[in-house]
Amino acid sequence: SVEKIVHAGQQDLGPVVRHLGQAPVNVFDTQIAAAFVGLPYPVGLMRLVEELMGVSLGKGPKFSRWDRRPLTDVQRRYAANDVRYLPAVREALRTKLRDAGHERWAREECDALGDVQLYRADPMSVYKRVKGADGLKPRNLAVLRELAAWRDRAAMQHDTPPRTLVTDGVLLAMAREPIGAVEDLDKVRGLPRPVETAYGKTLLEATQRALELDASQWPADLSTFETEGQKRRTDALWAAAQEACRSRGVDPAVFASRKDITRFCRHRRREKSAADHWLLHGWRGEIFQQVLAAEEASRGKGR
Repeated sequence: SVEKIVHAGQQDLGPVVRHLGQAPVNVFDTQIAAAFVGLPYPVGLMRLVEELMGVSLGKGPKFSRWDRRPLTDVQRRYAANDVRYLPAVREALRTKLRDAGHERWAREECDALGDVQLYRADPMSVYKRVKGADGLKPRNLAVLRELAAWRDRAAMQHDTPPRTLVTDGVLLAMAREPIGAVEDLDKVRGLPRPVETAYGKTLLEATQRALELDASQWPADLSTFETEGQKRRTDALWAAAQEACRSRGVDPAVFASRKDITRFCRHRRREKSAADHWLLHGWRGEIFQQVLAAEEASRGKGR
């Protein structure tokens, strides 16, 4: 029953969900709401407070040692400013959302923060977040999937960020040219020696497990490659979607990315129907359905 006001709060909600095992409800994210009243997405709290409150928060010690006690007066003031103006910002945004007719859309997008799947990362799906994964073929993606899952579990055990343990580039190299023996790890540039020593056998087993999979068990192709004709159609659709958002006072960045539109188009070509696609549901669907209808009408005239 209590509204929780946050700014860019998804990372803050993650630990709460993991510790309590409950979905967050009644959350109002000022960064999300700002995107529906003509402000850029994502907007920083400092700019938002200045834009709506006319107050300059000034620069603070973002990267100071927050684990040391006692905190300094500067640190305490900086931390307090992270929340001090949120209720006032929320009220200003409420008025602007009401004037724009976007209260329901902003509420829907904020409610999406209550999806527990946002905070429960499946180790076997983290490979999709590895930079460069979309350049691999499905068989190599199967190797990357296993290696990325291993990295995620190992990083958790060591209480360190996954990319600090092993970089994305190293995982990609090992997926492009899978190792066939532990000795092959010596050829992997950038692989930390302690990791090689401690996990060499594990990495080999993960690689072999992926290579033994049947093709039907390989991950779906993540490539966003397009022919010139497909690229022109995607560009046109993306431009139309951006214009539709701007005309409604919504920042296009909160709607979707160019890559999202590319994948939508590929999904539509593959499935012949895209009714089940997430871009066609909720507030996004209200915008995008009209964009697609206009596109279809334009094609009809062209014929």
